[in-house]
Amino acid sequence: MERTVSIGLVTVAFHDTYRADLQGWVDAVDQLQRQPDHVVIVTDAFTYEIVYALDTLRPKVTIVTSTPDYLHHPQVLVNQGIAHLNTEWVCKMDVDDRIYPHALNRVEATTADVYMFGIRLTVNDEHRGDMFANVTTSDNIRTSNDNLVFSGSPFRRWVWEANPYRDMIFEDWAFWIEAAKAGAEFTQSGNIDYEYRLHDHNITNNIDEQAWKNIVEGIRD
Repeated sequence: MERTVSIGLVTVAFHDTYRADLQGWVDAVDQLQRQPDHVVIVTDAFTYEIVYALDTLRPKVTIVTSTPDYLHHPQVLVNQGIAHLNTEWVCKMDVDDRIYPHALNRVEATTADVYMFGIRLTVNDEHRGDMFANVTTSDNIRTSNDNLVFSGSPFRRWVWEANPYRDMIFEDWAFWIEAAKAGAEFTQSGNIDYEYRLHDHNITNNIDEQAWKNIVEGIRD
């Protein structure tokens, strides 16, 4: 079937711990039934290991090297990656998560602006349950006290152009709120589309969660 839209994948791989996740991330991308048209990886060290891991994705992969200001959240450098993508759709799949083979199959058929993935939640590789986005309208996203859309969900590029990711913890939560405020339409995939992996080195393990939720509250208003 002829492709009607283009889809890009982007991730950020910083520090030894997260760069170690890159091979597994690439292996999962290799298994996608609907392959992405462009892949961008932002990293702070262009090592031999990265070159080896990315070999199967050439020539559709772009490497962006960047040094973060460590006073800020390195994940915000995903903005640099998206800026290098040349696709209509963007899927921000964190390097420690694992996309499933069918995940992109129905993206180009949707008329919505955000295609909400379902997730398989694991904690230190132990399965803890399957979860679907709990959204019926964009009003749900603007008014809920919880983040209702999972971070890896694909979105149209205009959504990001209107409001790039903020330099903060819970940046994906803020992103979905601003997308809803900008008029984006959301639809659920109805599937479990990737493994959302929680582990000992998640950045949210050592934060003042309520303080960051208060910041999100200000964005929501």
